[in-house]
Amino acid sequence: ACTMGDLYACLNMGYRTLDGSFGVARDSSRARVFMARACSVAVPNHPYFWYRDAAADACKISHDLGPPAD
Repeated sequence: ACTMGDLYACLNMGYRTLDGSFGVARDSSRARVFMARACSVAVPNHPYFWYRDAAADACKISHDLGPPAD
């Protein structure tokens, strides 16, 4: 679902890979990719505040994790 542009699927996988929860291996560089993708598919002027908040969280976490590893 994340590859199809679903914000919440990308955000969910980002959190799972960041924490290493639900059987997903902990990997901050992979988490950054998911968070960056969530940030990129976000709709800035979405009518629902909770959507905008989720998108803002994804963008902040992606930024905090730094640039992608080469």
